[in-house]
Amino acid sequence: MTDAHPQKTCTLIGSNKGGIGKSFVSTTYIAAHDAWARKAPEGGEPREPLVVIEIDNEAKLYATMKERVNFSLRAAPDLAMVSRDRRAVERYFNPVFQWWNVGDSLTDLGANVTSPIFDWMRQTAVPEMALERDIHFRFLAVAIPDAQSLKSARQAIELAVDTLGENVTPVLIFNDLWGLDQGSGFTPYQDNPDLLELGAYQRDGRMLRIDIPYCHSQLMEYGRARNLSVLDVWQREEHIARELDLDDLARRTEKKRLVNWLLEVQQGLAPLFVRTAPRASAPVEQRYEQQPSAAAPPVQPQPQAQRQAPPQQARPAAHISPAVGGMRPRVEPRFGQDPKPSDQRGGIAA
Repeated sequence: MTDAHPQKTCTLIGSNKGGIGKSFVSTTYIAAHDAWARKAPEGGEPREPLVVIEIDNEAKLYATMKERVNFSLRAAPDLAMVSRDRRAVERYFNPVFQWWNVGDSLTDLGANVTSPIFDWMRQTAVPEMALERDIHFRFLAVAIPDAQSLKSARQAIELAVDTLGENVTPVLIFNDLWGLDQGSGFTPYQDNPDLLELGAYQRDGRMLRIDIPYCHSQLMEYGRARNLSVLDVWQREEHIARELDLDDLARRTEKKRLVNWLLEVQQGLAPLFVRTAPRASAPVEQRYEQQPSAAAPPVQPQPQAQRQAPPQQARPAAHISPAVGGMRPRVEPRFGQDPKPSDQRGGIAA
């Protein structure tokens, strides 16, 4: 008898270039998803929380969201591990796939992690097992007004489709990090070949596009200058207003601009909460066919053995479970055996 697997959406946020706002997109998406999950359909089952995964040496997402991160992993195993075991790299990433099986998830890929994670998928059975377990991927490539960023986003989208084929929905997120007085910061790049190619993908139905506009609030400008997250800016808005020597009217005005921008961003992310998003039907070199919108397939019933199991048994295996005390481990597995508690480090450097 074949096990039935409920449909799951695995959202990957990446691009090999750093400093383009991937962590900002992640935190905003998580907050929007949490708000959506709390609004359970009337008379329906409550929605499960989003599983949050991070693969990043700097652990930026953990530094911002702490215990909201379920699993945090360095970008690669230690060189000593790789030198001892030719399968070290693929086994190092294998726990990530186990987390993708838990439920809808978001995986934040740090700088220069996008290529290794897709290489891992290509060298393992991830694409086939994801189809068997009804895991659909959504790859969000983030780009800012910068030639190298646009090139990296295009290459990342092509890599995602080449790896996962029709089981991935490519999404391009234009993060207008700089802005212009009279329009978008992307305006000077209209003749950029990578931007033109990305535009062709969108017109042909090969990918979705989401625009994050520039935030004109002084509160956010202060935060950018000090490398603060949007969440930090929101929580410290009174302190920031005092630092900027804003009077009551100016403070209220700048807060209003920040709130309006956050609402605009969340509305822009709305397509990511639709399960029937179009899928790619071929690698980027060929054309995709956009699938017609359809209702999400019903969740299949669980086998008898699974229905009788207590709820806690549905959680991930012990060797990838969160560390004790609410801290989330940066796991570096000892290959061939389950990692011991002494191998897990709960303190994650910011």
